[in-house]
Order: sequence, then C-alpha cells, then structure tokens
Amino acid sequence: MYLFKNVLYILLFLNLIGCGLNDSNNKTEPAPVSTIFLDVENPTWSPDGSKILYTDNGFTSITRDHKYFAEDVDSMGVRFINSDGTGGKKIFDFAYADWSPSGEQILLVINYTVFVANFDGSSIDTSSIEQLTFDGANFNPKWSPDGKYLIYEQLSCVEDQIICGLWLMDLMTNDQQLISRRATDGTWSKDSERVVFVKNSSSGSTFYEYNLTTGSEKIIHEMEGKSYNLSLSPLEDLLAFESGVNGEVRNIWKLDLISKTLTRLTTEWTVMPDWSPDGTKIAYVASGIWVMNSDGSNKENLKPLPYID
Repeated sequence: MYLFKNVLYILLFLNLIGCGLNDSNNKTEPAPVSTIFLDVENPTWSPDGSKILYTDNGFTSITRDHKYFAEDVDSMGVRFINSDGTGGKKIFDFAYADWSPSGEQILLVINYTVFVANFDGSSIDTSSIEQLTFDGANFNPKWSPDGKYLIYEQLSCVEDQIICGLWLMDLMTNDQQLISRRATDGTWSKDSERVVFVKNSSSGSTFYEYNLTTGSEKIIHEMEGKSYNLSLSPLEDLLAFESGVNGEVRNIWKLDLISKTLTRLTTEWTVMPDWSPDGTKIAYVASGIWVMNSDGSNKENLKPLPYID
C-alpha cells in the first residue's frame, strides 16, 4: 500500500527506538534519539542561499526523553530562517512550501492541493494566492529552474492506481501529464530538461531519470532500502536522499552519479536533505534543522529542539 510519506513521519516519531540526544546548545552531530520527534519538516534553501524555508509543527517545549511536549497551534506554519540560523518569521499557516526560481513566489500545499503566492522576501501576499491543482491528493511540488514547469506527486493511489505517481505541469498552458506511475520525490536538473525520481518496492529503491524532450525514462541506480526526498546537486553529479537499509532508521546518503559511489553522510536518524544553491552545504532534519558540508562534515544545528528539563 502506498502511504503518505510525511503523515507517516508524524506517526513514526511516536514509536521508533534509539538512544538520547546531545544538549541543544551543542553544535556537534547529535547522538541517536530515543524517539523520532518531527518538530520541523522540509527545509528548503532560497535560490540565493540566504534563507531556509521550512514547516514548523508547533512544538514549543519538549522533555529530553521526548515523553512529554507542548504545542501551540498558532506557532504552526510555514517559516523561514536565515541560513546562519538567525532571524526568521512565520509567513503562513500550516502548509508544505517551496520557492520559485526567482524567490519572488512560494508554492504552498494546503489540504493536498497546490497553490502559489507572491512573496516579498518577508511576507506572503495572501491576496495573490492562486490554486494550481484541482484533482486528487497532490504533494511535494517542485518548480523547474527555468520557471516553466512544475512537478508534483499525485498520492491518490488507493482510490485510483492509474493516476498515482509523478506529474508534470506546464505553467504557461496548464497542460498536465503523468511522468511515471508510482514515482515520487522528483528533483530537477539545472537545465530543466531532466527530472530524477525514485520508485520504492519491497526489495528496495530504483532511481530514474526522465527526459522532458524525449519523454523517456532510464534507470540510473538501484539499492536496498526505501529512499525518499531526493535532492540533486547544482553540478548534477551528486544526489542526496534519505534511506534506511536493512531495516535501519533513515539516514542521509550521497550518490555519485558518475562513479556510482554511495556515501553515508549521517550516522543517526536524519531526513529531508536539500542541497544549497552553491553546492557546498546540505540542510536536513534531525530533531531540528541542521546544516552540514556536502561531504558530511561540520554539522551545525540551526534550529534546536526547544528542550525543557
């Protein structure tokens, strides 16, 4: 059965097993956590690399054993922080969000429907919100770097197997087409000519590349463990993603698309990687928002969990 990935994350933090977490003021790599606590989701770099957009799930205080926590509905929503961890603010109520190539608009997913709104760098113009998709349960939209296209996931897989998968929308004509059935987690090439995505099965994950010009797809890698949240590096030679191999908790991996070398970048539960525009850093979630160098070094906690003793 095909599941909503991010709903599953919320459920997982209640029951997975691990070990303790370092002090939130310690900017070293955290130890494995006793429970997966998804306080934030989907960190995404702005096109100029100055900000990170993310969804805040509204947890305002958490005990270090993760058994007790408080949440504030008013604090839930789309937020951004500066890429050095300073500043930031809430800009919209709870939704998934992503940047346009210019940074002047933001994609929003509200109740599994994709919208777009103007953004001035500090606030969303709510009067400009426009609905883009109208059918099924849509999620994970990504704007092409040239601004002409949109990819998104159609998650109505139980109700309609035929339309389940990764879709392409032409933003000029509003024409839409299914790229590949049961495909998820698409990421664009810099020239907007190709989309890399994954298909998961009981035996593992298979990565594909889809060519918009030819309308064809090809397999580029296969591995054990299911994989999610793909992010292609700006030079298009490296692919970051999260995966759990042999039943392990998910970690962030890096695939060299030329040599096919696979490198594990983290050693504890970590998800949702996103490559910085200059290719030097990766933002990700590990009980708060973290940033590391593209080789996995210098891990820094930009938004720690709000622990209480």
